[in-house]
Amino acid sequence: MQKAAKGNNNLMDMVPHRMVRWEENKEKQLIILLKPKFRINFIQKRLKYPYLRVKLDHSGSRIWKNIDGKKTIFTIANDLQNRSDVPMEQLYERVAAFIKDMENNRLIRLESAIRPDS
Repeated sequence: MQKAAKGNNNLMDMVPHRMVRWEENKEKQLIILLKPKFRINFIQKRLKYPYLRVKLDHSGSRIWKNIDGKKTIFTIANDLQNRSDVPMEQLYERVAAFIKDMENNRLIRLESAIRPDS
């Protein structure tokens, strides 16, 4: 798949891919993302606590669990709508804001779902 050019594609047509390790708190069903403190592997390996722990709320955890590198953001939002009573327009806005925030913090990367014709 080709990397998405920012501004050229509709966000809902993009496919998010996870870029960090994560853990699940089974009893609370919440996700904790493990973001490396440094990009340089040499330094990262020598730290006692090499990761920043980013705790997601229930909504963020549900979105994170749906990110599989195959589903578009539109599909993820529709899957969440089936389990939620939030109006669709509001749900799209929440999912889009979460995805943008995750991308800005380098926790996910976005790719175009549609391959350009060669």
